Parts: sequence; C-alpha cells; structure tokens
Amino acid sequence: MLNTLLTIINRNADGILVVDEDGVIRFVNPAAAALFGQQPRDLVGEFFGFPLIGGETAEINLLTHGTGELVAVEMRVVEIDWVDGRAYLASLRDISERRQAQADIALRNRLIEASGSGIFITSVEDDARPMIYANPAMTAITGFGTSDLLAMDCRFLWQCNPDDAQNQALDRALLDGSPASAAIECERANGASYWAEVHLTPIRDQGNRQLTHFIGVLHDITDRMYLDAERIERERISVALEKERELRALKDRFLTMMSHELRTPLALIRLAHDMLRQYGDKASEEERLQYLDSIRTQVEHLTDILGDVMTVSRGDSGEAEFSPEIVDLITYCRDIVEQFQISYIKTHVIAFKCNRSVIKAPVDRKLLRRALTNLLSNAIKYSPDGSMVRFTLAALDGEAVITIQDQGIGITDEDMERLFEPFHRGRNVETVPGTGLGLTIVQQAVRAHGGTIAVESKVGKGTTFKLTLPMVEVRGRG
Repeated sequence: MLNTLLTIINRNADGILVVDEDGVIRFVNPAAAALFGQQPRDLVGEFFGFPLIGGETAEINLLTHGTGELVAVEMRVVEIDWVDGRAYLASLRDISERRQAQADIALRNRLIEASGSGIFITSVEDDARPMIYANPAMTAITGFGTSDLLAMDCRFLWQCNPDDAQNQALDRALLDGSPASAAIECERANGASYWAEVHLTPIRDQGNRQLTHFIGVLHDITDRMYLDAERIERERISVALEKERELRALKDRFLTMMSHELRTPLALIRLAHDMLRQYGDKASEEERLQYLDSIRTQVEHLTDILGDVMTVSRGDSGEAEFSPEIVDLITYCRDIVEQFQISYIKTHVIAFKCNRSVIKAPVDRKLLRRALTNLLSNAIKYSPDGSMVRFTLAALDGEAVITIQDQGIGITDEDMERLFEPFHRGRNVETVPGTGLGLTIVQQAVRAHGGTIAVESKVGKGTTFKLTLPMVEVRGRG
C-alpha cells in the first residue's frame, strides 16, 4: 500500500514536498525537484524558505538552480503526520503559462480600454443583439454612458438611415453570422450626426460551429469625410477652372485665327472691288473677269474656313450628320488623289498604291473626303516642292488602312500632345497659312466611322498618318 502511494506521488505531474515544522525539506518527488532544477537527494535536508500555513493556497516564485530563472508556482499546503511529528505537505504546480496568459489578457484589456476606436461586444443569444461590453472610446464617440450602451441593441448605431444599402449590409451580417464593414451616418446622444466606419466580426465557439458573439469596431471618420468632401469639391472647382481656362484659350486661339485668316481674303476682295470701281470702265473684259474670279476665289476660301468652324462645332456638340454607305474605297481614294495630282502637278508627286482589287467599307462620302483632303493638303503644304506624298490603301485584319506619308517639316513632341486640339498650330509652321482645324476635323471624321488614327513624325523628316476604318468586303491579293 505504501509503495503504491509513493509510486503515485512520484509520478504526479505536480511537485510534492514534505517540510517539517522547522522548515526543513523531508521529502521531494521528481516533479518538485524539476521545478528547483536539482535532484531530490540534493533538496532533502535543505531549508525551504517559504512560510507554510495549513489549508492555504499561495503563489510563489521559485529560483531554478543553475539557470537563475524564476518559476511561478501555485502552492497548496495541508498539515500531515510525519515520521517524527507534525509536518506540511506542499503541492507545487507550475503556473508560468497561466500567469503569462493572464498577463497577455490584462495587456489586451488595457489596449482595448485605451484604444481610440470604439470596441463593443454583442450577444447573439438575444434577438435584440444587446451590447454586453463597450470600451471607454464607445462612450466618448457616441456620447452615451456605459450603462446606457449595455442596455441598447447594437443596431441603434446605424438606424439613422435604415434604408441605406450599407446599413442593410450590417443588418444582414448580424442575421447571417458573417463579417461586414460599412461607412455609415450615425447620431450621438445629443442628436448631432457623425460618420463612422463599422466593422463586425463573428465569434464562434471552440468547435467553430456555434455563433456566440459579434465584436464590433467603430471608427469616427467624420473629419475624414469632411476632408474628402472638401477635396472632392476642390477637385470639382479645379476641373471647372481648368475647363474655363481651356475655353478662354480656345476662344483666344479662335479669335486670333479668324482675325489672321480672314484679313487676307477680305483685303483681296476689297482690293478687287476697288480696282473694279475705279478702273472698271477702263479695264478690259479679261481684266474685269480676273478681278471677279479673285473675289469668287476669296469668297470660297472664306466659306471653307467658316465650313471648317461649323464642322468642328457640330462634331463637338454631337450634332454632326453621318450618312454612311457602302463605297468602293479604291475608286473613291484614287479619285481624290488624282484631283490633287492635277492641282499640284508642278510642285509635288502624289503616289497612290493599293494591294487589293476590291475594298469596300461603309463610309460617309462627304465626311471622309473632307478628312482625306485635309491630310493631303497638309502633306503638300508642309512639304518642300519636288517631294513625294505617298497615299497607301490596304486591307489588314478585317480593317481598311489608309496611310498618308510626307517628307515635310514634321511635328515636334510638344505639338504632338496637342495635335488634334481645335485652332492649335505647330510651333514650326512659321508663316504657312492655316486655321488649326484640319486635324480636328480628321479626328472627328475617323471617330464617326468607328475607326482609329495614329501619327508618327520626325522633325525635318516627315509625318505619317494612319487611319483604320471598318471594312465589309475585300478581294484580291494581300
């Protein structure tokens, strides 16, 4: 029987000591010796050093031999009869992990209490979803006292606007047991409104099956919302001011262009008029016709300028007419090129090339002609006499591709960024006349056809414009 008892004591996970009334250790089991970091035989006969009172439980720190570490121990004491009189049996249990866990919990509690964010816990056992905990920040943010909060349904936080989609998302999370986050408008105890960011996290039992609680975190984001609103308003004002500056600049460029481009034809018209009035009766029939032709030519030029302005205006407002029809692009483009070659046969060579026998596409004849005419006019106008302008029509990947390449002055990188802005003219055009509307009209025409436009240019070497348009039929070799 005694041997059995000793076996149980020696195998016990708790340390067992027997200390006599003089405080001397009389018995030590292996678990107790391990707490001291010594062998049992080395401890027997040593002074224990801790007061012992039967029936009491105390927490002590044992100094581990060799390492010098302190081990937290829970000591329970009972009086017993020993071989030569009364003694104390001390049961020693290592509580280091428990004490560390308690310290961790205490630290987390202090962090929660000190947090600037509102933290609350709500129970799911009651359909009212009552708060069972609220940290000091919750009272500071909401204005409600702790006792008031603990009697309230957590959903009071987002009931200012129950129809709001974000508020409804929080309601669904409480019903579904799912996490949720939302930015919501709330109301403080004094009736003042504020904005908050709410995060709900479901808590389940150890088996992760049964939902038991929700932990909620509440951030007061009122200042941030006001700052965001101010930032958005500043950006809106900035965009409006920038648009106003652009409109003013556009108006200035328009007035500059009109005053410059209209002055010359009006001056020529006036000159021809004055010559006819003053010398008409003396001039020959041929001279009078020359003056009249000059007037007609300048009137047509003015009409073209006003037509360009109206075309751009209608394009910007979305009122431009677009009447596509299936057109044989080869014949269509060749006719335009031949007309230009006749007009500029003495100054430029315009080469037309196509790799197909038939290319058909839905185009607005008038609109596309205006675009191609502007591109060819620019290619000739900004290229030296005797140079070649190449007009290539191809079919590639289901699209018609029109390429116009010149050997002219090219386009600077700075101008490339503003190439299609109305009334913008390149820095290197010098005295070459122009309205700055041609490429804007080209871009609008290409977009109306559902196509794209690309530009490659090198100053002093030339420029290449590539237009791609939807195509419905192609035949012939590629």
